[in-house]
Amino acid sequence: MDEIAKISVTDFEKKSDGSWVALNNAAINTKNGLVMTVPRGMPFKKGLTYFGGYDVVKALEEASVN
Repeated sequence: MDEIAKISVTDFEKKSDGSWVALNNAAINTKNGLVMTVPRGMPFKKGLTYFGGYDVVKALEEASVN
């Protein structure tokens, strides 16, 4: 399965409930070259997948550690 390859943590804000919200229009790139455009204000909740199976919260949490 395809995975998220690039996501900019600075385009998102982590909320107290563990969810993340897009602060700006943002792009999420996958390893297979797909680019998903995220509109400002879009929320991402822990434990859910988006865009057909991508765990955006997991990718954001991993990227925020690095």
